[in-house]
Amino acid sequence: MRHSIIVTTSLISILGNILSANAIAQSSTSVLSKSVLSEEQKQGLNSKIGLYIVSGSGESTRNQSIDDENPTISSLDASPTDYDFSTLIPTLTINYGLSESSSLSLGIFDTGLTSNSLIENQSLVAISANKTFVDGSSVWMSLTPNIPGLYESWQDPYLTGKPLQKTDASLNMLAAGAQYIFGTPFSIASSIGQHHIDNDQAGISLGNRLNKDQRKQLQRDTTFADLRLSATMSIVNNLYVEAGISHFRANAEGNANSFDANGVDISLAYLSGSIDMYISAKVDRINFESSNPVFNRKREEDKYNIQAGLSYKNPFLWKNLSADFFVSTSNRDSNITFYDEKNTTLAVGLTYAF
Repeated sequence: MRHSIIVTTSLISILGNILSANAIAQSSTSVLSKSVLSEEQKQGLNSKIGLYIVSGSGESTRNQSIDDENPTISSLDASPTDYDFSTLIPTLTINYGLSESSSLSLGIFDTGLTSNSLIENQSLVAISANKTFVDGSSVWMSLTPNIPGLYESWQDPYLTGKPLQKTDASLNMLAAGAQYIFGTPFSIASSIGQHHIDNDQAGISLGNRLNKDQRKQLQRDTTFADLRLSATMSIVNNLYVEAGISHFRANAEGNANSFDANGVDISLAYLSGSIDMYISAKVDRINFESSNPVFNRKREEDKYNIQAGLSYKNPFLWKNLSADFFVSTSNRDSNITFYDEKNTTLAVGLTYAF
């Protein structure tokens, strides 16, 4: 029986972005972290719920953890400071099998069919459709509608000496892709979308240091599109390798926040009847369009991410239960110290299908 591996954004990527509000952050690459067998699709309603303990630590000028007290930046030239977090995250996936080969699903905090992105918040809710063909290929589409109150951002990320203030943000995205095109090892995924920040006051706190045109360069409302091409091959029984290349384009209202990103990634996955494991690595080169007037230079960044996960099915002989473990570490190396970031996140949880 052939494995049909759904190339998805891993749960740890989503959890990491739930807990991080970093401006123009990048979620991890799509990896072989979720899989389905090409056996007959369950028809009718079936669902999956999960609960995860998530903790992590990192370094950031703007303190990426969402806590009760907003962080304060002492200086725009200061080195990143340490932070840590710990929380509980529930997940829910509701799937309806229309036939043995097609289905509709709703994912909440577990949006398995959304594409990877470089925008501020990874999608947390998605409505998806999937169709599998007799040659093992499949097509999918996913819609991320904006949920008011779900996303937040810093109102002015350059404010110093006073606590940073949050403001509401919104995200709308449409993603689509094809797996194992015409029975080949090749897959393609793409997304388009829009990210909006309410009452964006980036640079306002700098007063007369910036003129009106310079402050406009810092505006963060963004339309974006990305494309990823990948190939998945079997090495030996149950062991798979996937390599991908990707391009991301963000057109922000302010040119200082418009950028192109080119990435390469590779993943290794072991998928068996009782244990699924994977490890994935991704490197992105990010080039911004215009000079940032706050720092008088154009941003250039490299983003590195390594993540791994393990899912053990039916622990304690409990049918339909899965014990999951994820770990992710990322490093953003910028030519502007203000944007340097490091993050390590761990998640342990249980998922129950019914």
